[in-house]
Amino acid sequence: MSKIEVKIKKLRENATIPRYQTDGAAGFDFYAAIDENIVITPDEWIAAPFGIAIEIPKGYELRIRSRSGLAFNDRIIAYHGLIDSDFRGELSVLLHN
Repeated sequence: MSKIEVKIKKLRENATIPRYQTDGAAGFDFYAAIDENIVITPDEWIAAPFGIAIEIPKGYELRIRSRSGLAFNDRIIAYHGLIDSDFRGELSVLLHN
């Protein structure tokens, strides 16, 4: 498998750089850059910031997907997002309860 270079810039002091959690992980785990707990009421949508910007090489994309455990155990679903290679703003995830 070939590797590509992806540049990541922290935009918030409390941001965490995404990383693989296990050798068999299919993708990186991302972390919300928040200073206090968020409560998502039933049927509510929120955008949780990651506090980072990513430079994805041309011809590639970043996909955001729910973790099944979060969806099943906590009933929180991450909207499946697509980040294009030309997007340079702060990444966030749309969450729904």
